[in-house]
Amino acid sequence: MNQSTEQYEKNIKVSINRARKQIRRLLECNFPDQYSFMTLTFSTSNEIDTTDIDCCNDMFRKFKKRLDYHLEKMILPKFKYIGVIEFQDESREGAIHYHIVCNLTAVSTKKLEELWSYGWVHKTNITSDVVN
Repeated sequence: MNQSTEQYEKNIKVSINRARKQIRRLLECNFPDQYSFMTLTFSTSNEIDTTDIDCCNDMFRKFKKRLDYHLEKMILPKFKYIGVIEFQDESREGAIHYHIVCNLTAVSTKKLEELWSYGWVHKTNITSDVVN
């Protein structure tokens, strides 16, 4: 391994650690007590191209509108989230799904599935371990 390759690998590790620290700070600042980790998955359908990022993002935007309406109606805090899009493995042919950390601890999985309406919702509530 030459020196430029070693330096490149070292820079990658530093960059990954910096990104992890930044995400942790975002989580700690925005969700100091409790948060939900949620996965939104599309069901297999001929009506939805689950590999088309524009189509899937449009459906995610529509979900957020329905969710915002529900939260306002129930007098709950506005939706705050940090999320990533992921493409599933070859067995699902690259279908898109969303991993989200959010403030929806007071909303049931059943209600979220109703609002999502495109497939499945998996949600886990997590208590933060932030030390004051």
